[in-house]
Amino acid sequence: MRRYLALPAAVLIAAALVVGVAAVLDPGVRERLSGDTVEGRIGDYLRPLMAGDPAGALRAWQLVPGRPNETAIAARRESVTAAIRELALRRFQIEHVHWWRTCCEPAQLDDDANAGLGRAVVRFDTDGGSQRYIFDVLARETVYWGDAAGSPPHNWTLRDVYPAGDAPLFASFASATARHPDVVAVVREFHDRYGEALVTCDVRKLWDRFPALATGQHPSRGINSEGVHIAGLCGMRIAAARFELEAYEPMQVHEHPGGVDVTVHGVERFALVAGKESAGEFKKTFTLRRAGRSWEVARTDEVTLAEWHQLGR
Repeated sequence: MRRYLALPAAVLIAAALVVGVAAVLDPGVRERLSGDTVEGRIGDYLRPLMAGDPAGALRAWQLVPGRPNETAIAARRESVTAAIRELALRRFQIEHVHWWRTCCEPAQLDDDANAGLGRAVVRFDTDGGSQRYIFDVLARETVYWGDAAGSPPHNWTLRDVYPAGDAPLFASFASATARHPDVVAVVREFHDRYGEALVTCDVRKLWDRFPALATGQHPSRGINSEGVHIAGLCGMRIAAARFELEAYEPMQVHEHPGGVDVTVHGVERFALVAGKESAGEFKKTFTLRRAGRSWEVARTDEVTLAEWHQLGR
């Protein structure tokens, strides 16, 4: 015989009212209760693939008829779905979601309340290792007005999936390169100079262009640690250095009153004089400040090995 705990009707009614009021007052709660989330749309696509149902995955990745690049997106939809299926995906993990405003002037946001795009970094675990893909999940109407329109349901819809490092096709407006070309150019110049310094074992190649990095060094915290890295890597005799700045996720640019912060999560690849190659993951945040009409790198903050361990990596 089963026995059940009988709760007073007043308690049950009160609990229902709390949930109901929360759902009405908080759009985020309302969407989570209904399953209208970025995470939900990603699962709708990946779970059928893991179950051997590519047709179900294709249904989850919805096209927009009449869009100028509809043909390119449809081709990507087929090729990416086939490629992910071949990976024999065992597990996936949503590592981060970057939020973008899609009304007015597109820009990055700290949360989803007024966002029309959730750009998710998803790691795939397979028998051959791990890979990262980017999932662009947008409000169904793409342009989302958020608070200005009374926070209507997003109706989140999967629109694009692509390997980390590739460019978006649907939400091409939402990229650091598109929104902040001058800032991205300075970050790329930094890596060009850094590569020259690594090859020549001469940190002045970097500091002559970015003098602020010669001071305020705290290598144990990853602050302005380029000089220590160059000295430590000199013995490897690096013949060439190459940096894939968006190998793990797209560059992120956040504006603030003092300037901008740019976060890069990529791979550095070294060709050694001895003929071997070396590669490693890195994640670094650059603080840039205005210098006339251009930008200067005022500070760098790289994730240290100890911090990677804290992140469970």
